[in-house]
Order: sequence, then C-alpha cells, then structure tokens
Amino acid sequence: MTYKNNLLSARLMLILLFFMTGYTSKAQQIFSNYPKYELRAVWLTTLSGLDWPRRPTHLNTTAINRQKEELISILDKLKAANINTVLIQTRIRATVIYPSAIEPWDECFSGTYGRSPGYDPLAFAIDECHKRGMEIHAWVVVIPVGKWNSYGCKALRRKMPKLIIKKGDQGYMDPANPHTASYMASLCKEITTNYDIDGIHLDYIRYPEAYRYSAHRYNEHITAIVSAVRRSVLTVKPWVKLSCAAIGKYSDLPRRTSNGWSALGTGRQDAQGWLRNGLIDQLYPMIYFRNSDFVPFALDWAENTYGGHLAGGLAAYMLSDKEGGWQLSEIERQMNLLRATKSGFAFFRNKFLTDNIKGLYSYVKQTFCPYPALVPPMKRSDGKEIQKPSGLKVIHTDKYLCLTWDVPASQPEGGIKFNVYASQETNVDINNPKNLLATNLKDNYISIDTKRNLNFAVTSIDRYGNESAPITFNGIKDKNIDAKAHMLANDGGKILIPNKLRNATTGYVAFKSIAGNIVATSKYNTDGKVEINKLKPGCYSIYSISKNGTAHRLGFTIIKPRK
Repeated sequence: MTYKNNLLSARLMLILLFFMTGYTSKAQQIFSNYPKYELRAVWLTTLSGLDWPRRPTHLNTTAINRQKEELISILDKLKAANINTVLIQTRIRATVIYPSAIEPWDECFSGTYGRSPGYDPLAFAIDECHKRGMEIHAWVVVIPVGKWNSYGCKALRRKMPKLIIKKGDQGYMDPANPHTASYMASLCKEITTNYDIDGIHLDYIRYPEAYRYSAHRYNEHITAIVSAVRRSVLTVKPWVKLSCAAIGKYSDLPRRTSNGWSALGTGRQDAQGWLRNGLIDQLYPMIYFRNSDFVPFALDWAENTYGGHLAGGLAAYMLSDKEGGWQLSEIERQMNLLRATKSGFAFFRNKFLTDNIKGLYSYVKQTFCPYPALVPPMKRSDGKEIQKPSGLKVIHTDKYLCLTWDVPASQPEGGIKFNVYASQETNVDINNPKNLLATNLKDNYISIDTKRNLNFAVTSIDRYGNESAPITFNGIKDKNIDAKAHMLANDGGKILIPNKLRNATTGYVAFKSIAGNIVATSKYNTDGKVEINKLKPGCYSIYSISKNGTAHRLGFTIIKPRK
C-alpha cells in the first residue's frame, strides 16, 4: 500500500527525529514502557551449520551430545535476552533436518547427505524451545533447491523432473507449475503432523530475479503456493501460525523508490495482500537497509498489517566488520522505530546476536528487552472461552518457593499452557510485563529460587495466544506448611532422603498432593532411596511414616515430565 504521511502521530514523528539525528539514548528514554506483547525472533540457520551445528556427528555419540549442548547454550542465551520465537531452518535446499518420507537428510548434521545424524534435530529443538517457553517455527526455503547437480536438487529431479527448472548453475522449483504448490503443501503438512511446531515460516517464497513473466502470472503462482500451504497446515492443526519472509521493500513509495528491488515488483510477493486476505498470520520483511532506505519502508510495512503481526527483519550480520561494518547505534535506532510502530523484530542471523557483535546481545538483554514479552495473539481462534487455573498454592521452603495449581478441566483444541506473574503489589498487574515471571509453561508447577515477599497470579494461555483471567495468591507462605521444608532432589525414578532426615523406625514414605491428599506410599529402604516411578509429574509433600504410624514431614519434591 502507500506511504501515508498523514497517519504519522506526533509520537512517531518525534522518534523519527531521533532516528535521523542519532539520539538513540533519548529515544530509548521516551519509549521506556516495555510492551507485554512483542514478536522477538531470530533466524537460526542450519545451512552449512552457519548458526547450528558447528560440526557434524558422523554418527558419533560424543558428537551428537556436543551438537545438543551447542543448541542448549544458544537457547539459554536467547531465553536470557527474552527472545520468544526461534525460526529454525528445516528445509534447506530440497533437503531437510528431520526424518522425512518426502525429502532426504541434509548433510549439515551428519556430515553426509541422505544420512541421519543419529537423532532428530528438529524434535530436539522443539523440546528445548518449549522447555524455555519459547515458540519455534519451521523455516522452509521454498523455491531454490541448490546447484543443479547438488544432492537435493538431483533427488528431486529424479522424482519430479518437470517440477525443477535450471537458471545458470542453479535449480529452482517452478512456481508456474501447479504441482509446486501441492508439493510444498505436502511437505509442510508432514512437518505439522509429526511435530509440535508453533509455526511454518516460508522463505524465498518468490520468483528468482532471472525469471521473466507477466506481473499478474507472477502474483498468482506465488500466492497459490502460500494458499496451498495454509490449507494443508490448518487442516491438521488450526493453531499453527503461517508466516513469510519478504523482500524488505514492498513496492515503490511516492517519495522513495525501491531502486528496482521490491517484493511486489521483483519477486511478485504480494505480502501485504496475504496479510489483508488472512493467508498468513505473521510477516517478516527483511529490511536490511539503513538510514533513509530503512525508515519509509519500515513505516509502510507497519501501516499495512491488517490485523496480522509484523517483525521487521534486521541485518545483525551487517554489524560484522567482514560484512557491512555498521555501528550498533544503527540497529538500536531501527529497533526503537519498530517498537514505536508496534512492530516486532527478527535478527538475521542468530550467531551475530549471541556472539554479541558490537555489543548487540548486551543491548537487547540489558536495555531493550529486560523483561519477557508474549507473542501477540492471532486474530483467529477457535472461539472457545479459556478457563483460568484453580487451586493455586505456594510452598515456602528454606531455599525455594514452589507454586502449583490445578489444570482446567475443559481445554481448547491444542491444549493450554500457563503464564506466571509475580509482584510485591497486593494486586498483581498481569498487563505489566515487568511482572512476567514465566511464560508458556507446559507444567502446572514452578519452583522459584527466591525468598522475596511476593504475590502471584497464574493464567492459562491457548495455542492461539489468547489468555484467561488470572487466579491469584496473596502472601507467599502457606500456613499449613513448614517454612523450613526441604527441597528433595530426584532423578525421575528415585528420590534420595538425606542422611540427617533418615530414621531407623521409618517403615514407609507417603506422598501428598499440594491439596493435602495422600496419593502414594512407598516402602522405605535403609539406603534412603525411595521409588517414585508411578507418581505423575507435579509437586509433592513427603512424609515418613514410622512403624507405629507416626508421620513426620521430610520436605517436598518436584517430579518433572519423563521422556
């Protein structure tokens, strides 16, 4: 759409002034009200292991564990900086990073095309992101399939020779062939069916520059692919988000030309039309420019979201002296402009963020995103009311606070997760992101390493991002529980009673739910080890029962979900 100067508010004009004059710190002071909802993403590139993994496994157990530890370290850093969305490159060049019935393995994880690395990297990444309350979207490269004689391109040419065309030494899926849309739809359906993915992210969903077709045909073909993918994904899991990466300039503007490189004019990506027609939920325009090229096009994207959600793609790689040699202040100004327009941001690519190039990671973690933010809810949902949790209880021990609550009996399709808020105020304000303690918890409990005098609120959240009313708890101490209770460690199969708590007269150990009901008993062994295999995940108080029937409270434990 067009660049509408009349829509710019005084607030936006002010930040534009700071943007152009370089007063980043002043702009940060003006926009110090941190949003509760903001899309904060990174592209995690697996092509050639650019972001992950550093080295292939060659089916070596040590190397497999090293790859996993690498990702854990990356995700821990992203979580600490309050990034909430990871776009993991899943289809690379007609090759994939999971066991597929449609396309072969890429070589980046195993070291050999067509060979499994000895584990499922996509499943592992999903589990680790969800443990941290982060969303993870499968990043699918659509049109390019690599060099003509590359492994993925050759495999696809053998299977569907009419689907691939050659330009120079590169192979591309033919957007004009209707089977391209159905093929990509089947691949995205496979991912959605087999994995608990939060989104499908389409990249390079455009015509290559070498193509020459009429504009109308261009748009029809690309939009047909987006439509087919959407239908296939939502048929399986209607809560899965669909997003696209777009060229950073949608089209020429009245006062600014795209210089012959735009989404609509060059790639025939009608990305704003996809938002307008509800084909996608999120859009990631790659606004890899600066100064006067960044501002007008970023504003044009922000003014034409049609109820969808925007994350401006930022060129973090340009901070490297080997790339563009940009100063950090350039990215700072861009982030402030995006926030002023209620847009999110996405860094390309992860390594340039987590390696703290020019101090980018420190700025994000300490200044721009010191508090968590929720992914904005989709404008579509299943229409069902979300029930809030019940029975919120807090155990105060010598080291920890343990919160536990009851899961609503009725849940929407796709299930629910939980957000936890904490504040020293009597009424916990769930609209203040400073109070967000944990987001998207799968479990109905959390332990907190604090002794602060806090009040709590817990909400349910569905897969569309809609949140329930809160259940609250005022005052940290449950009067029915010893304030010096011990947290007893367990390995998921057994719990070890410390020596100082053991008693020769003990015959059994009893486990009570937080509601106070005995849910299990186990025979006591003199080595202090007690079986807990049959206990469901949750928070339990533990009591020793002597041979004469006397009960003594030992402490409590948290049993996490078992793999």
